[in-house]
Amino acid sequence: MQGEGFGAGVTVSPLRCGRCGGSFQEGEAACPYCGAGIALEDRGRSAICTRCSVRAPVGATWCPTCGDRIVPQALSPVTEGRGCPRCLAPLRERTCGERTLTECSGCGGLWLAASVLDELCGAAERAAISSTGPVAPLASRAPALVPHEERITYRPCPACGELMSRKNFGSSSRVIVDVCRRHGVWLDPQELEHVLAWVRTGGPERERLLRVERAARAAPLDPGRTLVPPIGLPNEAEDTIGLGWGLLEAVSWVVKRLR
Repeated sequence: MQGEGFGAGVTVSPLRCGRCGGSFQEGEAACPYCGAGIALEDRGRSAICTRCSVRAPVGATWCPTCGDRIVPQALSPVTEGRGCPRCLAPLRERTCGERTLTECSGCGGLWLAASVLDELCGAAERAAISSTGPVAPLASRAPALVPHEERITYRPCPACGELMSRKNFGSSSRVIVDVCRRHGVWLDPQELEHVLAWVRTGGPERERLLRVERAARAAPLDPGRTLVPPIGLPNEAEDTIGLGWGLLEAVSWVVKRLR
């Protein structure tokens, strides 16, 4: 099958296990027939687009989602800490433009510092606001999410080993991420794409307005009370995961003081 649009010319082969030749679905970390681990490259995906963060097919020159050029990306092993909290495969670092991302070499999940995820969300929102023409709706697409396990599992943090919290990113994105408040956020395959698609389509702004509206209904203001937050507030609330960390700190401050 040929890639669509900007990715034309890239042939996507059927996904086959290197050990037994059995077929598998994208996102599966192990072969359903022989149980062998499936490397990210064996699933036909590798580089991450620096513009929209979608995984591109192996060998692609252009991102099939937004059309941006796929730049060379160096890989290096992660020698400290634990393996992937999802499939236990080794973690590695990927140089993606000006950022370095930690990813699983097996399932393709991503381990990001809160500040890095904040930067990615901020860039996605700015791009959506400034974009004109046909690129904006195209860049908002995201692949189908890999289904979550039916049984809820709390996963260990790759840095400290403590069990992470499960959070609905941004409270309303319906993307459940694993969060260690001290070290970072774990995103399963395709979850980053869905998070950024939610951001590009106005998710944080809708959540901000909803929170302010709820707070106003719950606690009417006194005439002499002000809701202008100071500049440079620290991030105080755990439930602001996915609300921009810098972008919606002021709203978090407002909500807390209306409780």
